[in-house]
Amino acid sequence: MIVSNTVTQVNTYTQQSTATKKEQSSNFEKELENKEDIEAQKAKTEEIQFKKIDRMSYDFIKNLDIKKIDEIYSDLSEDEVNKLANLHHISNMSENEVLNKTLFEEAKKMAPKEAASFYFQKASEQYHYKTTGIGQRFVVNSNMFSQRTDGKFELNENMKKLIPSEYKLSHNEAFNMLLNMISSSEEGIENAKTDEVRKQFEEVKYEYTDILNKYNQQIRINMTTPNIHA
Repeated sequence: MIVSNTVTQVNTYTQQSTATKKEQSSNFEKELENKEDIEAQKAKTEEIQFKKIDRMSYDFIKNLDIKKIDEIYSDLSEDEVNKLANLHHISNMSENEVLNKTLFEEAKKMAPKEAASFYFQKASEQYHYKTTGIGQRFVVNSNMFSQRTDGKFELNENMKKLIPSEYKLSHNEAFNMLLNMISSSEEGIENAKTDEVRKQFEEVKYEYTDILNKYNQQIRINMTTPNIHA
């Protein structure tokens, strides 16, 4: 009789233990499923939010991590990614956000190679003004580039040194440079010895007058949508 009770107790304990383990296993699986559902929902939400971001906007390109640009724009061609890298540099070129955005919008409309030349030219002009206080046009030509073994072109080493990194113009310096480029080109037009030289100065005056007009337009835009401090 005692043996029978013992067997019954053991069987009951075994059944209870098995049921408990099944319940624990079931609860663990439910928790795992819930966790996976939450993570999946979070990933979906992040994907939706990312798709809502304008990856071509000034603010996004200005603040992106340049080291992750290939990952962020993996759906674009190499030329387009390189263009966006140049747009990133343009948007951080000076301390004057209005001028940065004005130049950014100009370069954004250009083809990749044209945008690269535009960036290098404007960076070089700003570097020259920062170091000399004189506005002078910097003309980009094929002699500034060398062809790599893979067939692609890049700036010569001596040209790379001209691009400003720690030589950013302040807000006021950047604006004064616009005025200086226009006034110096007017002087060049008056003192030009040949028609060719005069034409070059006229082109500089036209370009920087256009940039100044768009700069002022950008200030007016900022008055209605103030996200840049003019």
